[in-house]
This record gives sequence, structure tokens and C-alpha cells, in this order.
Amino acid sequence: MNRFVLNIYRAFVPKPVRTMIVKKRVRAKILKYYSSMPESDFNNEMREVVTFLHSHPLTIFPYQFHFNYRPDAVKVFRDDQRKMHYVYFDNKKLYFRIIRNK
Repeated sequence: MNRFVLNIYRAFVPKPVRTMIVKKRVRAKILKYYSSMPESDFNNEMREVVTFLHSHPLTIFPYQFHFNYRPDAVKVFRDDQRKMHYVYFDNKKLYFRIIRNK
């Protein structure tokens, strides 16, 4: 794709839509690649991932345990004294690292 068309595409197609398109393409390529392999070459982990991808969208961890965790269930707090965000883990404050833009 030439640079001009790419710039127009990025300008008019919102980032979440572009991300969804990329995820669908990657998922399709993964399934196509593994469908061309003989079943005897699969190990248990490969079989589990391919089975998961047949019925679910692409996720960072393509396993069933992914559904046991909900990001909205994590409560994030702010420490105004340190000016940092934190969560409670084992009854202790776990602070987020400060990211400074250069």
C-alpha cells in the first residue's frame, strides 16, 4: 500500500476499527496455517490454541482461562502523596511504574 493511501486510511478509519480488522486477519492467517498442517504434527498446546481460535476472537492469551479474569473487576486507586496509581495484591499496595514521555 503506498504511503498516500495509508495516510488516508489512517485518517478516516478509527484506530479501534483498524485494530479489529488486523486481529481478524491475523486470526484467519493462523487458522489457515495450522489447517494446512497434518494433524499428527500438532502437540497438545497447538491443538488447544487452534480449537480456541475456531470459536473465539484473537486474544493475547488464547486459552479458556482468559475468561476467568475481568479487567473491570480490578480496582485501581491513586496515592495523592506519591502521585501514583496502585492496586491491592496480597493486602499490600502494588504501585504502577511511572512512565515519562521523552
